[in-house]
Amino acid sequence: MRMNKLLYVAGAYSGNIEENIKKAEVASINLIRNGFHVMTPHKNTAGYEKYEDGKITYETWLEMDLNLLSRCDAIYVLLNSDVSNGVKKEIEFALKRRMPIIYEKENPSEQFKLPDFIKTINKNK
Repeated sequence: MRMNKLLYVAGAYSGNIEENIKKAEVASINLIRNGFHVMTPHKNTAGYEKYEDGKITYETWLEMDLNLLSRCDAIYVLLNSDVSNGVKKEIEFALKRRMPIIYEKENPSEQFKLPDFIKTINKNK
C-alpha cells in the first residue's frame, strides 16, 4: 500500500467559525484531489467549542493540534491565516521541527501536485 504525504491544514478557526471551516474544507478537498492526505483540525473538532464551558482551555486545544501536526509530513497554511495566534504557534512548531511549510496561494487547486512536492522535499535533504 502506498502512503501519500500527510499535510496538516492550518487556518484560523475562531471569528467566523462556519466560514473558516468551509475554507479549510475546500482546501482539503483540493489537496486530496492533488494526491495528498490531509489532517484538517477544523473538521476534526468542528463545533466542539459548544461543549467547552471553560473546562477545556485554549492551551488544551492547541496541544491537541500540535500533537496532530507532529504526525504530519508538512503544514499547509491557508491563505491569510498566518495572522491567527494559533496558526502562528503551529508555524513556529513546524519551523522548530524543520517541517516543510506550504503557504496557500490564490488558486490552491492548481498550486502543486504530490510529485512536485516530493521533488521539493528530496531536493532540500
